[in-house]
Amino acid sequence: MIYMKLKKNVWMFAIGMAFLCLPSLLLAQEFEGGFMGGLNGSQVAGDPSSGYHKLGAYLGVFARRQLTLKSGMQLEMYYIQKGARENPTEENGNFQYLLKIQYIELPLLYQYRVSNRLDISAGIAYSYFIGEPYEEANYSGSVPDTPFYKSSATFILGIEYKISDRLMASFRTNNSITPIRDHVSGAKRLFNRGQYSDVLTFGLAYNFFNPQNP
Repeated sequence: MIYMKLKKNVWMFAIGMAFLCLPSLLLAQEFEGGFMGGLNGSQVAGDPSSGYHKLGAYLGVFARRQLTLKSGMQLEMYYIQKGARENPTEENGNFQYLLKIQYIELPLLYQYRVSNRLDISAGIAYSYFIGEPYEEANYSGSVPDTPFYKSSATFILGIEYKISDRLMASFRTNNSITPIRDHVSGAKRLFNRGQYSDVLTFGLAYNFFNPQNP
């Protein structure tokens, strides 16, 4: 119990420091940074649905520093909507399912510059569950019997295309590497510890603080 409280306090301190430090990083001369947002499709591995049918959105800020001519690091902070959806069809027996969940995520990404316009990025994000989940099956909504973990780890892999000096388009996969909640049955296996969130995102980033183009 003491360990869990200490772990929670450390994570909350890290989130608070990110909120305080990110605006300062954006204003620093050696950093680039700005705003980002877009749409996503999501699913949850281990629930009754399948496919990236749940539409959501994300919105946040980022700060980036170029380390070498080919590599850089990027810190982000954004709000993102996730979940799952199964639309009724004859094939699934007219089964309907909807799950809505929300997170604040703090990714730290390594970026490799393939060309003047194309970057590849990869990294780990801390995902913090916020708000109240909404779960609905066959048009009957209820509070989920299986609670969601407050925090989880997420792996991010993506590509960024530079449209102009300030505007970039990105496509990413956003997959939890620790479970977001237990299976309803409570079963746990070696590499299957519960339900996992999978998200595909497409968005734009505007480089507001660009030292190369002030």
